[in-house]
Amino acid sequence: MSQVEVSGQAQYPWQSIVFITSTYANGEVHTGSGVMVGPNDVLTASHVVYDSTTGESPVQVTVTPAFDPSPFEAPFGSVDAVSWHYSNGFDPNGDGLIVSGNGGSGLEGVELDAALLDLGVPLGYQTGWMEIDPTFVSGDVNLTGFPDFYGNTMMNDSGWVQDNPFDAFIDISGMEVHPGNSGGPLWYEENGVGYVVGLVSTGVAAHDVAASYGSLLAWMDGNDRLIAAV
Repeated sequence: MSQVEVSGQAQYPWQSIVFITSTYANGEVHTGSGVMVGPNDVLTASHVVYDSTTGESPVQVTVTPAFDPSPFEAPFGSVDAVSWHYSNGFDPNGDGLIVSGNGGSGLEGVELDAALLDLGVPLGYQTGWMEIDPTFVSGDVNLTGFPDFYGNTMMNDSGWVQDNPFDAFIDISGMEVHPGNSGGPLWYEENGVGYVVGLVSTGVAAHDVAASYGSLLAWMDGNDRLIAAV
């Protein structure tokens, strides 16, 4: 398949998909994608907020829903994350290469590549958010994000995918993926609601949210205090 530009990015469910910039202490800025999954919850890939080759996490992570670089549009503005949760075990040897899995029990590589950003404002009340579906096995999905190859424009590909039978990842080798797609949702829509089933991790594999579902729920519950008084 191939990616096409999203023309209605300021409409749900597209507007729940966010452009992410991660700024490191040395001034380097890495870009990625993510998706709102609650009022102040942004789901993305661990490697978007942790550089395994240096062992460093960014000093600032900014999310911009429904971003369009040309002509510039940011209808919901940009919000800096207060904090973020991630696994640093997706690339244990620090070579920058993320394996899809280990072919059996235990989690490795892509199977650990999920993160949650905590926002201090309930941005999701403006953008809406997607639900997380850990029960997905196979079906037609969208793969959406802000790839560098297309100038960080919101792009979408679609196609049929299925879970790997041995490891917690989804094969996306038949879809178009570029740097900048990392952390972007693999999702479907049902009855007007978006459901996230995976997160782009490598060019051929997406993290299966079933592997991180328990941790994600705990992180989401734990950051409710940030907007309790809002």
